[in-house]
Amino acid sequence: MTARYNLTFIFLIAILTISSCGKTNNSKIKKHDKTNLQTAEKQTKRLKSNLNIGGTYSFGDNVENGPVGSVIVYPQTPSSALFFLDICRGAPSYNLGQLFGRMTIKNNIGTYDSGNDGNDFKCVLRFEFSPGQLKVTTDERCDDCGFGHAVYADNTYKLIDKSIPKYFIDGEGDTIHFKGLTIEKYRHMFD
Repeated sequence: MTARYNLTFIFLIAILTISSCGKTNNSKIKKHDKTNLQTAEKQTKRLKSNLNIGGTYSFGDNVENGPVGSVIVYPQTPSSALFFLDICRGAPSYNLGQLFGRMTIKNNIGTYDSGNDGNDFKCVLRFEFSPGQLKVTTDERCDDCGFGHAVYADNTYKLIDKSIPKYFIDGEGDTIHFKGLTIEKYRHMFD
């Protein structure tokens, strides 16, 4: 009878050991899954926030009366967006400026540094997003953004279309689609 109790005791110990090992592993997995879920939720929230900045912004309404411009913003990742900036000084010179680039975004502030895109010129722009508008300012480190004489991006642009843009039309009249577009692809698009 003692041998029978010993076997039963060993059997119960084995079941408890296996059972407790499974619980320990499950709690570790659950903790790991919870951390991954929280990280994914944060990234989704940042991307949704980033999606809120997407759209078309503009200032000025008549090139005959003064400067006009637009910025098309395409959210790319939770911390970056592609943009196409198109501005005109207005009458009588009608000097133009266009710039395609990628900005990094943190706390609704976008920063474009041409050096990050491998350009020869030094252009640094700040994009400050707030509800219904975008304020663009040229950083003091900026030498040249490649615009025409006396053409500057600095202005407050009003949100005119909050839908995420699919494309922009460049100065040559070419339709450039954002999906899958990178700085490198854009640079060699017309080689």
